Amino acid sequence: MTHFQFDVPTERFNEVGQKLGTSVVADVGRRVFDYYYDREIED
Repeated sequence: MTHFQFDVPTERFNEVGQKLGTSVVADVGRRVFDYYYDREIED
C-alpha cells in the first residue's frame, strides 16, 4: 500500500466533496483517485 497526501484550497475541496456527497477527506481522496484510475488506466 502507498500513502500520499497533498494540500488543496479549502473552497475547491468543499466543492468536490459536495459533488461527491461527502466531506470526509479520505473518502474524497479515494474517490477522486479511483475516478482517475478508472478513466485513464483501466480502459
